[in-house]
Amino acid sequence: MSDITKRLTTYLKDGAEVPAGEGGEAVFTQPLDIAHSCELKPDKPLPWRAALYVTAEGVISEKSVPAAFHGGTVGEERAENVALTSRSDDFSALIVDGGRYALKNARIAMPTKSDGKNVCDFAGLGSAVAAFNGGRVELTDCELVTEGVAKCMVYADNGADAVIKGCRMEAGGGTLYDGYVNNADFNYMVAPPWVLGITGNARGTNIMGDRTSMVIVDSDVKARNWGVLSTDNGEGNLLAVIDSALTVTGGEADKKNPYFRQFGSGYGTYILGCDEDFRGVTINAGTYVGVARDGNAVYRSSRGRIKALSARSGETLYEGEGKGDISRLRSDAFGIMAHGNAELTLTDGTVMDTENAAFLLKSGGVHIRVDGGARLAPRDGVLLQIIDDDDMTVGMDFHSPIGQRFNTTFDEKAGWPSENGQITARMPPPDPSKMPPPPPMPEGEEPPEPPRFDVSFTLADTALAGNIYNGSGYYGQRAKELAVTLEAGAVLTGCISATETIHVDENGKQNTHFTSEEYWYLGHVANRPFFHGDNTVSVVLGPGSVWNAEGEGVISSLTVKTGAALRGTVLVDGTETVPAADQTYTGRIVVKG
Repeated sequence: MSDITKRLTTYLKDGAEVPAGEGGEAVFTQPLDIAHSCELKPDKPLPWRAALYVTAEGVISEKSVPAAFHGGTVGEERAENVALTSRSDDFSALIVDGGRYALKNARIAMPTKSDGKNVCDFAGLGSAVAAFNGGRVELTDCELVTEGVAKCMVYADNGADAVIKGCRMEAGGGTLYDGYVNNADFNYMVAPPWVLGITGNARGTNIMGDRTSMVIVDSDVKARNWGVLSTDNGEGNLLAVIDSALTVTGGEADKKNPYFRQFGSGYGTYILGCDEDFRGVTINAGTYVGVARDGNAVYRSSRGRIKALSARSGETLYEGEGKGDISRLRSDAFGIMAHGNAELTLTDGTVMDTENAAFLLKSGGVHIRVDGGARLAPRDGVLLQIIDDDDMTVGMDFHSPIGQRFNTTFDEKAGWPSENGQITARMPPPDPSKMPPPPPMPEGEEPPEPPRFDVSFTLADTALAGNIYNGSGYYGQRAKELAVTLEAGAVLTGCISATETIHVDENGKQNTHFTSEEYWYLGHVANRPFFHGDNTVSVVLGPGSVWNAEGEGVISSLTVKTGAALRGTVLVDGTETVPAADQTYTGRIVVKG
């Protein structure tokens, strides 16, 4: 019997779907030929199997194993009050490929021993529920619990719609197979690249492809470590989360993490190729509330009537009255980390409560707006921290025979960059012979746009206390340009400054060397005011705004509009100056509290 035939044989024993070798009744099904967006090697087999395989023609019996369900009713369009237990790695309860299907009051348990070899949550292989190619799946009052590496609970791809209402879902993760190499290649990756600063192997949900939608309402979603809700490799996607809780629960690995407080290592959501809308959401995470990379997110309350539309068809996926709760975002470390372009908005009373920087930006092209009484409460006093990208500092192993591997150590020269020659503009140019070759461009495709290096932070109708730092332009990386704007009703009490940075440990000591086993140190830095000429900071105080300066910061441009107030001492190129209304000052500007 060939390997692929074995994979398409499902065994049922004592009311459960079980791995081959445990005996039981054998059920043979035809292979599923599903178009998917994950860029895998052509020779990598994807032997999807499912209790129910649904297309636009309905349930396809010769490709389904409905006997895996127990109790309730299983129909052509919906299943109600059913239960399913699956113990093998790559089995799904439901796959919808271009059709529509609903599960109501279903109980799906997947207590597997998946080690990552026979699953792929970038392609939906092994997911409890998956939807592809314009299909729609609706889960109402369901319970989904998975155990095992990369056992995703709900997966959606290629313009599919997934609607999750009143559900309880938890992904427990598992133990990686011996010899697993930390990777960023979809062909191998079943755990996050260590340069993300997290660990684990459980993602609750995943969105792939273009114009794919997922709507989660009044639900409780958990993942042990890695990420609760993820998006990957697509454009024009939608994630709407309404009156729901997202929690990284944590596990054994967190005990070694010196920054561990309450929640597990990982993120609440990944923001990639997606517009993410959070209304009345509670997010509890150990490392990041969210990670942004070429996506947009809005965090607000669930007041009023809420409608969520399909990114593909524009059809209404959900409409109803919200509970009126604000969004509460909690993290043991950082708030939102960005390592790609992003538009981020916190409004309507949203509260972000973190130990470290509310916003940790490792890239440019990030634009942040905080208004409507939103509150940022970082315990280290840093509202926004711009640094150079740790990914680039670590660097890739370009000679790896296994996927896209990062190097396994982080190294930094001792001392501040201004003292050890690590200011980018003053460093010798890199040796071209040691740089990776540019990737080949497919015929007919345009080269990608150059990266953006601008960052903006806008505050309106909100009072915040804390500091804003631009610590970029070191270690061979290009500096970001920061623009801070205070609009009407904004009150900022704190320091705004260009800085130089060093990585530090939990005791505040410079961290010149650590390994992938100490992934938690990435992103943790100390600042010292320093303007090297490229890490510019422009500040504009609009009418009706107030900046209560604290400490001492250095900026490169200052405009105080009529009706704005700057409470502090200003020195322009060493001369104490009282800023005239509506005049822009440039140079080396020191603002003291």
